[in-house]
Amino acid sequence: MCQGKMPRTVRERYEKMEEGARRDALLENFDQALGHPNQADLERLKALLQA
Repeated sequence: MCQGKMPRTVRERYEKMEEGARRDALLENFDQALGHPNQADLERLKALLQA
């Protein structure tokens, strides 16, 4: 699940959640989304548009 970049307040809300697998997954997703869109994302989009 990638929504793209999210505001820092979203991560802060996740950090306040009860510890567990769901919280960990949300935090990981947030951290990974910080770098998107990246060059690979743009290249995939370009390829899709050309298909």
